[in-house]
Amino acid sequence: MSAPLLSVTGAVKRFGGVQALRGVDFDLRAGEIHALLGENGAGKSTLMNLLSGVYTPDEGTIQIDGRQVALNNPREAQAAGIATIFQELDLVPTLDVAANLFLGRELMRPGGFLDVPAMRSEARKRLEAIELAIDPARLVADLSIGQRQVVAIVKALSYASRVLIMDEPTAALTVAEVERLFDVMRKLAASGVGIVYISHRLEEVPRIAG
Repeated sequence: MSAPLLSVTGAVKRFGGVQALRGVDFDLRAGEIHALLGENGAGKSTLMNLLSGVYTPDEGTIQIDGRQVALNNPREAQAAGIATIFQELDLVPTLDVAANLFLGRELMRPGGFLDVPAMRSEARKRLEAIELAIDPARLVADLSIGQRQVVAIVKALSYASRVLIMDEPTAALTVAEVERLFDVMRKLAASGVGIVYISHRLEEVPRIAG
């Protein structure tokens, strides 16, 4: 068995007098889809927020490739190769798909003008890499929830992410959209991405994790 890509040891997190995490140990390997289940208040979101840099642990360590890291904010987590897709997607509905993928990292032409054709061309390549046929010029507002979910994944992976954390990704999807999302997740795992899948839908877990 390969060494863990991501490893959490003895994680503790308190909020005042409430202990949200108590000595959590967690490993994720490259190419693995690891499901986290539990009732509300079980600590799933707290652990996710530790890994994404939203919170810092009161005790315990986080390692990537065996090297201890400090994730003091989401930017540091992103730089470490960890991307998180929350239920509220980090997309701007009034912008097109390509503009969302390059938001904050726009490709520019001489003179300081946006290179829209270059961004749309590169966006199309990234979408086609996971066999997603979406026009990069379409507004995000015109996409289905399932299509937006996958665009958010492509955006997250554009930061060279090796760990993808997904918080209840199927909550608002149709049956067909769930199947499409699972297909995308399997392709990503096959390419070596480690995925943390947070859900309360027990019936989905045997089909995607394990």
